[in-house]
Amino acid sequence: MSKRRKSGTSPRHESPPPADSAGDSAAVVKVLPRRSFFVELLQRLFIAALCLGAGYGLWRMGRNIIRTGEYNYVLESAGRDGRGEPRRNSPFTRETVHATGDWAREQAFGFMAAGATLAYWGSLVLLSSVGPFTNPLVWNPRHTAMLAVSLIGCIVAVVAFFPPWRIGTSMSCNAFYLVLAASIYLATIRDRAKLKEHSQKIFPALIMSAALVGSFSSGYAVGIIAGIFLCLLLAFQVAMLIPKVRAELMEQPGRLGKSTAAS
Repeated sequence: MSKRRKSGTSPRHESPPPADSAGDSAAVVKVLPRRSFFVELLQRLFIAALCLGAGYGLWRMGRNIIRTGEYNYVLESAGRDGRGEPRRNSPFTRETVHATGDWAREQAFGFMAAGATLAYWGSLVLLSSVGPFTNPLVWNPRHTAMLAVSLIGCIVAVVAFFPPWRIGTSMSCNAFYLVLAASIYLATIRDRAKLKEHSQKIFPALIMSAALVGSFSSGYAVGIIAGIFLCLLLAFQVAMLIPKVRAELMEQPGRLGKSTAAS
């Protein structure tokens, strides 16, 4: 018997027993491999510095637009080869935008709101190393308040960049709210199979329209791409504020930990 144990696999009873539903979070902490404290600290410091730096840059850009009263940018699109050089006979578009007045101020507020939100995220990353914020599986009212502030910042930036009162006159706004309408429609579908089926049709169609119409209007392509990203970001934050949906999302790591322990 001793020889078989030496040459065979480790005994079955050495694997941790599966935990009940009341101890899911504790089971995850035991099953997941422990990472180096210094590695996690360096990662958090890097992400926080990236968010704070980008936030400061966006805030400063918005302040500069308010100071000058102008917002100028150039959008270019052209086919390029593997070395990054423009291809011959490829469609090329160059769109120069000169925004002044209310339009420039709207974009300035958008940059400032986005910068403040990024800086806020960087601060939250730093707080994730402190006391009650260290365990992401334990949700409390403090997390709800922080997430609500983040959602408000994102909504302010979205409304400033894509003002709903400019629908019909701005191609980027038209494209963004087209994506928003499609996302709201998908959110009303309760059947997961039907949701997956419709998502696999709607999002590729939106991306294809960005490629086709974007050759004539770069603003439309920008609105589609930004709309997809921002709608996913907003949808995640809204879902995390709903207790039932949040519980389902936070159960996924617990199920993964239990399956790992059972194997």
